[in-house]
Formats: sequence, C-alpha cells, structure tokens
Amino acid sequence: MMRLLLGQLVSLGGNRPILVSPGDFPGHDSPFEQGYTGTMPEEKARYRRLFFVDQRIASRGFPNAVEMAAEYEVSARTIKRDIEFMRDSLGAPIEYDRFHNGYYYSESTWRLPALTITEHELFAVTLAANVLEAYRNSPIYGELARVFDKLSALLPEKVSVPIEWLQRRVSVFHTATTQIDPNTWDVVLRALRENTSIGFQYTAPRYKTSVGRIIDPYHCIGHGGEWYLIGRDRLKSEVRIYALSRMQKPRLARSQFKIPDDFDPSRWVDRHFGIFMDTETRDIRIRFAPHLAPYIRERLWHETQELEDQPDGMLELRFRTNQLDAVRYWSHSWGPGAVVLEPKELRQKVVDDLAASLRFYELDTPPPASRPV
Repeated sequence: MMRLLLGQLVSLGGNRPILVSPGDFPGHDSPFEQGYTGTMPEEKARYRRLFFVDQRIASRGFPNAVEMAAEYEVSARTIKRDIEFMRDSLGAPIEYDRFHNGYYYSESTWRLPALTITEHELFAVTLAANVLEAYRNSPIYGELARVFDKLSALLPEKVSVPIEWLQRRVSVFHTATTQIDPNTWDVVLRALRENTSIGFQYTAPRYKTSVGRIIDPYHCIGHGGEWYLIGRDRLKSEVRIYALSRMQKPRLARSQFKIPDDFDPSRWVDRHFGIFMDTETRDIRIRFAPHLAPYIRERLWHETQELEDQPDGMLELRFRTNQLDAVRYWSHSWGPGAVVLEPKELRQKVVDDLAASLRFYELDTPPPASRPV
C-alpha cells in the first residue's frame, strides 16, 4: 500500500507531474530522502524544475545549463545541481555533447515517469487515509501519514481539490484498536526480518502476573484491531499465538532459527473468523431465521460458504473453518435467530453459553470472562 501511494504522480491543473515515484528508480530511495532536506515549498519547486529539465533534455535540442537557467529564471549553478542529482541519484543517462554545447540522454527513451491521477482517484486516496485509521497501532500508519502530508504539500498552489464534502458525507467506522508499544514493533519486525528469537514478558487476560517467554517468530497477523505473532514457544515446544499489545520488555535473543518447511499460517488462522488456537478444520452448519436470511445472503462470510434455502423460509449457511470459538461468538451476535447445527461440539458450546447467560441474568451477576487469545 505504501509503495502504491508513493508511486502516484500528480498532474492536476497543469502538464507537469510533480511527485517522483521511487519504484521507478530501482536501487534508489525516495528522492525526498536523498540528501535534500528543504521545506515542502522548496521540495515542490525543485521537483517542478526537475521535470522541466527532463522535458528540455528529452526534446533533443541539446540545452545547456545557462539556457535552461535563463528560461526557468534560476541560476545556472542550480540547474547543474539538478542535473547532477538526476544523474547520480535517479540514474538519468545524461551526457554532455561538446560539439552542440548541451545535454542529451544517451538512452533516448529515458524519461522521468509521469502518471496522471484523476480527481476521483484523489478522492479514493483520501478515503483510504480514513480507512487507515484502523491501523493506527502499527508502524505503517505513521509512514502513510507522512506520505499523505507530502502528497498534499506537493499539489500546485493554484489547484484546490474540494475534498471537504467527502469528510462531511462519507464515514468509516473502525474496530477499536489496542495500544502497542513502538519498541515492541521494532523488536518484532527486526526478529521477523532476521529470523532471530525474541524474549518478552507476557500477561494473559486471565492472569494478573506476567510470564517470561522466548519464541521463534514465524508470522505476524493483523485482525480485529489487534496484531498477533505466531511462533514456536521454546519452553512449550509448540506453536502458539501471542498478542503484541500484551508483550512487555521485548528483546532480541541471540539464537536464530529456520522456519519449518511445512509451516502454513492458514492452519492457525482464518482471515474471515479470527485468530484462535483451533487447528482442526471443521464443517460448520448454521440455520438462520427467515428475517435474518436476507442479511446472510447479501454477504460473503467465508470463501468456502454454501447457502441453501429451506422450505420454511429459513436459510442454511455452510462453510469450513478451524476457528470454532470465533464462530461460536459470531453466532451469538445474531441472537435467537441463529441455530448451530454442526459440528456437535460447537452446538453444545453454544447451548452451554446460552444456559449460563440465562442463569447469570437471573442472578443479575456478570458471567466469567470467556477465554480470549
């Protein structure tokens, strides 16, 4: 997502695109980060000038620095610095022809890339920025926030895109997110990148004291406002799942590891229903009352789902998953209009839940907490 946004080249209200795509210059960082630390207005002016230089050199007219400086009303030294930057940092094949006393591209097809972004596409980017609030507890949020700031700062001054109506008329509600220490992210991401074990203190929801853990991190997954780390617990000698928000004092261990060839994160999670430690895939059958059938029919709840209308107007939903507890809680959200048929183990758990809830309602006492991850 981040590279996609960085790759946008804007050309609103003029012919010159004004944002350079790092993806089009393999082996180089963003031009924003290559030794130029000016203010946003200065960066904007510089990149408009780079495209001017590119167009003049590509015209095959052999322009020199003095001519381009006079035309753009800057100093010849400024143009020379731009040419050095294009050549050294962006890989532009710029050569100087002494006979013609000017510059040219030794590869005639080379250009600074230009991709026009329409107003509708800009609206989509703005909406995406709103959606990204759901990832506020991850490193990508801060990076993308800076990208949006740069994108806004580089728009030409004379262009005003009225996006206020989008903020007034379109809303995106987000799942509540957990708070994750930035240091935890730093350690986890480095451990994933380098295949290094990590140690940390971990406080499970049902316990008041933390326990030390050392794991080999295999995979990180974001789901439902939380981020989880799947890895082999060295003490338990088994694969387990840990929530990043519950980790304290994370640190890199000295040992490295190799991810088993047969490790498959899909065995441990289901992108539709969640992150629970069930590993056996089961056939699920849930029957919904007629008044709920239209809501079930209009969505894709699972990629393996099958729907079957019943003679009495009810609707049966069938799919396969390894997340029995997640399905159990999901079925509760539909109230008395959802009846779990299979598997029998899941059906019994739902019956027990409902019976326990009824008892606690009668006693006017909250039930004990369910077992989360």
